[in-house]
Amino acid sequence: MINAEGATKIHVDRLSKRYAERQVFSDVSFDVKEGEIVSIVGPSGCGKTTLLRSLNRLTELTTSARLSGRILLDDVDITEIEPTLLRRRVTMVFQQPNPFPMSVFDNIAYVLREQGSRRMKKKVLEPQVHSALQRAGLFEEVKDNLKHPALKLSGGQQQRLCIARALAAEPEVLLLDEPCSALDPQSTAVIEDLIVKLRDDVAVVIVTHNLQQAYRIADHVAFMYLGDLVEYNSATRLFSRYAPGGERYADVAARLRGWLHEHGAEEDDRLIVMHGMSARVLRALLTGAEPHPACGAPVAPDVSQGSVVEVKEGRETLLHEGAGGGSA
Repeated sequence: MINAEGATKIHVDRLSKRYAERQVFSDVSFDVKEGEIVSIVGPSGCGKTTLLRSLNRLTELTTSARLSGRILLDDVDITEIEPTLLRRRVTMVFQQPNPFPMSVFDNIAYVLREQGSRRMKKKVLEPQVHSALQRAGLFEEVKDNLKHPALKLSGGQQQRLCIARALAAEPEVLLLDEPCSALDPQSTAVIEDLIVKLRDDVAVVIVTHNLQQAYRIADHVAFMYLGDLVEYNSATRLFSRYAPGGERYADVAARLRGWLHEHGAEEDDRLIVMHGMSARVLRALLTGAEPHPACGAPVAPDVSQGSVVEVKEGRETLLHEGAGGGSA
């Protein structure tokens, strides 16, 4: 999905991040343009969320965090922008819906009052509250229940309320950290449609484990692996390059084999579980050969990412439970 390219909104220039002695990612560079969706993908622990949070300086809240390189917003270094103002311009929506324990109306009104006057009357706020809910595709569902507690909404509605709350600040960039990971397929489809519509008003950067989601909605994709930005490209171009037979397929397979050897695993019969990849695909990556037809079944959904699975004669056995959250 390629949108017409606009001006560069965010420029990330040779960015590196560490927490104390642990290097999270190194030498990352890419641009986010107006009117486009950028998706950051890769296995758990590769630095996706830390990179996302760096874009509005949220990582600075951790005292051990150290950053090198530059992030420019409209050609201005974000370290020169007051943090609260920056976070109004570059707004984050988190993985788990986190509506405030107040009414639907007050969730949006709270942001408006913080930006203006805390004494603003309800009638003054109503048009802006309604507008934010409409932009998030939620107004028609809640217009008769604006006084009801936000925590009584469904999970998908709560996430859209959080997006509406973020939009009420009139941001220039919207950061989404796996916004659909806790949602059912129907709610996920609604959120994806919303994100595509929002790019007409704001630049969007989304972290996702769902490769199909990145392919469906993103204009450009940043592929992170082991703390490196392996590639930044259009979604169509990137996914075709890493598909079996693509230009970068052998390179990724080699890196996976290296990881396995480093951790004492046999490349022929052990696989690393990653979101959205079946045992068939992973086995092909590791061996560089055509996968055996018996390995076509997806890994069980309750196996954590980062787990090591033994595959023999098409049967999968969990050898090590990974630390990463979420299912494969």
